[in-house]
Amino acid sequence: MSQGQIINIPRRFALEEWGGTETVILETSKQLQKRGYDPKIYTTLALSEEAFESISDIDIRRHSYSYTRLGLSNRNRRLLDKRGGNMYSISLFLSALLAKKPKVFHLHTLGRVGSLIRLAAKIRRVPYVVSIHGGLMDLPKQQLNDLVAPTKRSFNWGKIFDWVLPSNKLVEDADAVICVGEAERKKLSKRYPKGNIHFLPNGVDVDYFASGNRERFQFELRHRGYSLKSSDRYILSVGSFYPQKN
Repeated sequence: MSQGQIINIPRRFALEEWGGTETVILETSKQLQKRGYDPKIYTTLALSEEAFESISDIDIRRHSYSYTRLGLSNRNRRLLDKRGGNMYSISLFLSALLAKKPKVFHLHTLGRVGSLIRLAAKIRRVPYVVSIHGGLMDLPKQQLNDLVAPTKRSFNWGKIFDWVLPSNKLVEDADAVICVGEAERKKLSKRYPKGNIHFLPNGVDVDYFASGNRERFQFELRHRGYSLKSSDRYILSVGSFYPQKN
């Protein structure tokens, strides 16, 4: 028998635009499934056209969404979809309200989507947890400007929405807040001294990496024209091309 549904809510979740947050959500869901839970992913249709999908036996349900911006071009909408878009989704909110016996809502986003799920959690009397995947408290000013650049020359009619559902209550009211960086945990703890804020770095599936074949890896490097010795060691770093990744 399932120990209960754990519903993950990221802003978007698409194979075509995969990143660290998606990896964490999927891998954590797989581990929860092994422990008898029923993890789900509720998200928006941003960067995806599949309303229903299953990845590694984890069910994903995507919902329609909108930006509260008049005059937003398709190009700028897609830029917002990729990074930093503060959308809302009434259908996602309704799905959270109608979900069968959720044990916890796990938010991987803030903003308007997060505010709607906070409301659903209060109505359902279900706890909600917020994971901060970096960048909330320490984004460089230039990067912050880049994130909001697509909203220029468009009119924001959603301020009344923000007044009714203030996003600044998300961290304050959360049953727990998880930070993947210690620096961010310290900053959030200072801002929200009464918050239940924890540092929990992203995990690594060591069995997966231990299954790698050194000889095959070296053969592939030589095949690509690299000159190397059998005793050479390698460090592989995979990350997005953003300033915060150094």
